[in-house]
Amino acid sequence: MHYLHNKLSIALRSASLMLLSLLPFSPAISDVFTNQEDYSFEQIIPVNLTAPANPGFPIGIGSEGWIKLQFSITADGSTDNIKIIDVMPEGFSTGPAINAVKAWTFQPAILDGTALDWHNNIVVINYDLPEIPNLSGPRFTTPYEEIQELINAGQYDRAERQAVTNLKEETFSLHDIGLGNVQLALVEIRRQDLHQALQAITRATIPEVNQLTIEELDVALQYRFTIELSLGRFMDAINTYELRNEIVEMAEDDTIHQQAEQLQMLLDQNYTLIAKGKILDSNKGWFFIPSLRNFTIADIDGELESIDVVCNRNLATLPFQPDIEWSLPESWGDCSLTINGDMNTTFSFYELQD
Repeated sequence: MHYLHNKLSIALRSASLMLLSLLPFSPAISDVFTNQEDYSFEQIIPVNLTAPANPGFPIGIGSEGWIKLQFSITADGSTDNIKIIDVMPEGFSTGPAINAVKAWTFQPAILDGTALDWHNNIVVINYDLPEIPNLSGPRFTTPYEEIQELINAGQYDRAERQAVTNLKEETFSLHDIGLGNVQLALVEIRRQDLHQALQAITRATIPEVNQLTIEELDVALQYRFTIELSLGRFMDAINTYELRNEIVEMAEDDTIHQQAEQLQMLLDQNYTLIAKGKILDSNKGWFFIPSLRNFTIADIDGELESIDVVCNRNLATLPFQPDIEWSLPESWGDCSLTINGDMNTTFSFYELQD
């Protein structure tokens, strides 16, 4: 039997990378990561995995980046329903990754002796190129410092615009991507837009990709935990806490340690989960992995259209209806949801106990 959230982290070539801290701009020689060509799965068995080609660049070697995809494994072991969940930097070529996933084959999922389609497989393809040292050069650090000056001066809207531009146009290494997203998250916190802040800090701390030094990652995960807690994404906050606990030893009096313990106590008491959602891109919707089977959506400000449900054993698109409680059958397996609607629509996503 196979299970949800199958993850594959791909490093395209072997490399020993030394990270550079930008706070201040000096080498962090203690943080050396060795990334090997590695295919790591949970509960799914690959037959053939074609390594994604590097995106084509007309001049030079291009830049590093990563792509997060969702796909189905059909009853004959081929792949289908390939969907881009996220990509960094924006504009990074996704064609080679999609073509590679199209060519992948697996042993099909078997239920009661019969092969069946198995959906909701999630993969992160990491373009960690050995010819690019994982440090940040003047192309990125000069505007980074200028943005920091804007933040210090309280010019948050201008800082946001420049931070977005820096991420989109001036990133070269994975470290650029990680540090740029941390900076953008801090700007969004100052602008009191926690939804944008969560998107940025999640991109900076994606577990499958080494983007930050241990010290930088520790700080970023603290921000991520606090933002998730503020938006009611309690299970995500617990997962972030556990991820931080794996990389650093937290003191018993650490505030986040205490908050996580209190949060777990509430969850153990069947506390109703209420996450605050916002559609930041109408073409992508709001992607969410629920931890409970029953949910409803309320407090809507804007327009919602539909809910795409991708479960291990079923795919469905539900037209949105207000004041409706949906239930995901256990027989469907683990699920992920995409809430579709107009850009900037906000809502509350209630996960209900049985």
